[in-house]
Amino acid sequence: GWKAFFSQPAMKQLIGMSLANNRDLRVAALNVDTARAAFQIDRAALLPTLDASAGETNQHLPGGLYSTQNTGPVTYQQYSANLGVTSYEVDLFGRVRSLRDQGLETFLATEATQRATQISLVSEVASGYLSLAADNDLLKLAISTADSQNKSYELTKRSYDSGVSTSQDLVQAETTVRAAQADIAQYTRQVRQDVNALTLLVGTPIPQNLLANATLQQDWKFPQTPAGLPSDLLTRRPDIIAAEHTLKAANANIGAARAAFFPSITLTGTAGSESGSLSKLFDGGTGAWSFMPSINIPIFDGGVNQANLDIAKDTRKIDIANYEKAIQTAFKEV
Repeated sequence: GWKAFFSQPAMKQLIGMSLANNRDLRVAALNVDTARAAFQIDRAALLPTLDASAGETNQHLPGGLYSTQNTGPVTYQQYSANLGVTSYEVDLFGRVRSLRDQGLETFLATEATQRATQISLVSEVASGYLSLAADNDLLKLAISTADSQNKSYELTKRSYDSGVSTSQDLVQAETTVRAAQADIAQYTRQVRQDVNALTLLVGTPIPQNLLANATLQQDWKFPQTPAGLPSDLLTRRPDIIAAEHTLKAANANIGAARAAFFPSITLTGTAGSESGSLSKLFDGGTGAWSFMPSINIPIFDGGVNQANLDIAKDTRKIDIANYEKAIQTAFKEV
């Protein structure tokens, strides 16, 4: 864990602030929540959806419109209460299951990406703080050097005024002063850039004492990496895990695209009670039901299903290349 690796108090405080406030990490966490919700939607498609409904219908008709027995106008009332299954697809060829698997792998890839973002953030904050510490030390050194060169210039000028030193000596002394002043300006700019970069990473204003006291003149202790670590530890890297789950999601997407070539069966049914009087809605003899299965057989779609399958296969090839690149990048960084 990063808390065990980075023991310097100021650095630990900055890393903790960044994990709580960094906007990129916040977006990554929200992406995980979104992917989790999308997976729940895909998983719910495997189960039938039950809906309860109740309704009232009132209709007024003029006399003699439909019946010769009624010469005057008539008003009808109808009440209903039903419980039904809405458009449940029987997953004979695995289309819905493939979409569920794709949603799961996408969620796992997003979760791994969030962990990778957190690791990168910790690394960037640590590196940024070390850069600030180094530039703070260099700025102090430049100020000290400029002070020393100013004193040397004053001595040379006195010698020149006394006729001991030459004009060349005076110009050389003045040049060293200007160079020291240029170093002060350079490191002042770098310190400000370091502070701006850290503030962006942390995502909130940083206490001034953490910035001013950053220095390499401390007892920095980092755990040593032990020798003989196996290369398969690279498989624990979140970026590789994310690329692997993305590849699995592409495989599941191929299954869903292929299943679109087969027939699909959808079931819709309701059961309940209907009556012309609200008080008799649940009396005996008012039961009503309907069952409407349907089958959809793709015959001609202008090549849409084939194009979707081709896209899914090409996407899988892209994800394979990205997976290989993630592994190569991991080896390069290690």
